[in-house]
Amino acid sequence: MCLALPLKVVKVLDESRCLVEGGGRTRHAFYDGIEDLHEGDWVLVEANLVLEKLSEEEGRQAMEDALRYVFGNEDDESQV
Repeated sequence: MCLALPLKVVKVLDESRCLVEGGGRTRHAFYDGIEDLHEGDWVLVEANLVLEKLSEEEGRQAMEDALRYVFGNEDDESQV
């Protein structure tokens, strides 16, 4: 199972590759078909492929949601 993650672009390498960062890790991602990609943009990445570009608000919210999904929320009770 794959999970698309919201990551931030730290460097555009060429017309199809960039470096993205999230959770303290930097990795390569391919962004073929994504228009006007710049350093600092939020993107949704699955299997090192940029699926879409996100707004700043969407990126931050998606990161919060992903962290909540992975680590849970202290306010939520465990449901079995």
